[in-house]
Amino acid sequence: MIRQVVIQLKSLGFRIGKERYVKDLGRDVVRKLEIKRKEVKPGEKLPKNTVIDLVLGDGLVKRDSVN
Repeated sequence: MIRQVVIQLKSLGFRIGKERYVKDLGRDVVRKLEIKRKEVKPGEKLPKNTVIDLVLGDGLVKRDSVN
């Protein structure tokens, strides 16, 4: 999934910045796009060559053990 997003963003003229992981069930699922830690809103107009950081799920699930 992350590969598709990177290809699409680059084809639109954006640059890929850092990857940051947040607790989420989906591993490497893109949860947000950010510019300098500020979330990019859907439909927001951005200049080409903007560096976009990816916020991804870490895939870790905390499960309760049953004894």
